[in-house]
Amino acid sequence: PEHAPIGAKDPADYWQEATATMSPHRINQHMHWHALPKGWEQLDYETFAERRRDLIAAVVKEGFLSLFENPNAVQKEATAAELAQQDESQTLEFKSTARWNMRANQADKKMEHVALKTVCGFLNAEGGKLIVGVDDDGNALGLSPDYSTLKKPDRDGFELWLRQHIENNLSIQTAKLVRVAFDTIDDKEVAVLTIAPSGRPVFAKGLGDQQPNDFWVRLGNQTKQLHGDEMIEYQQQHWH
Repeated sequence: PEHAPIGAKDPADYWQEATATMSPHRINQHMHWHALPKGWEQLDYETFAERRRDLIAAVVKEGFLSLFENPNAVQKEATAAELAQQDESQTLEFKSTARWNMRANQADKKMEHVALKTVCGFLNAEGGKLIVGVDDDGNALGLSPDYSTLKKPDRDGFELWLRQHIENNLSIQTAKLVRVAFDTIDDKEVAVLTIAPSGRPVFAKGLGDQQPNDFWVRLGNQTKQLHGDEMIEYQQQHWH
C-alpha cells in the first residue's frame, strides 16, 4: 500500500515506511505533487515551510496547465537497458565498476572513491541514478569483476559492501536517501543506485582521510569538487 499510518512518528521514519513499496519514479511523483522540497523529511518545520512555499505555487500552476493536456498520460519508469541508451547527464551516470580497475586488472581503492564521489555529487544536487556495470558509452559490462573482489561474490555481497562503503565515507546517514536495485542488460547484471537529493550539504572522505571534508556536486554530466567561496555560494543558493 502507498499509505502507512504515521501517528506521531518522525517524518524521516514514516516517510521511509510510506514509500517502502514505491518505485523511485512514484516517490518523485509524490514529492512533486505534494510540493515537498529536497530532503524535506530532514528539515526543521520553519525551513520546510519556507522552501515549500514556492513549490506549492509551481504545482498549482502546473495543475491548471495540465487541465489542457491529456490527463491519462502516465510516464513509465525507465529500465536499466533504456537508461543505458541515454547520454550521461545531470541525473544519470555510468560506471564500469565500483571496485575493479579494468586497466590494471586488479581491485583498486581509487575506483571505490570514484563511485563514492558520484553518489556525493548527486546528493548535493538534484539526485539521480548511478548505474554500475555499464561503460561510458552505455555498453553493459556486468558486475562480475566487482563480485570477484568480495568475500561473498554475489549480488548480496556487493550490496552489503556498497551500502557500508557509502555510510562509512559520507557525512550523513544515507540509508533513506540511496536505494540499490539490480537489473540486467544483455543478460549481464548491473546495479542501479537511485539517489535522492539531500536536505543539507554532504561531504565525502578523500582517499586515506579520517574525516569527510570533500564537497562534490553534480554539474551537468560531470561531478565536480567545490572549494572555498565557490562551495559556500553553491550551498547558499542550493539550500536557500
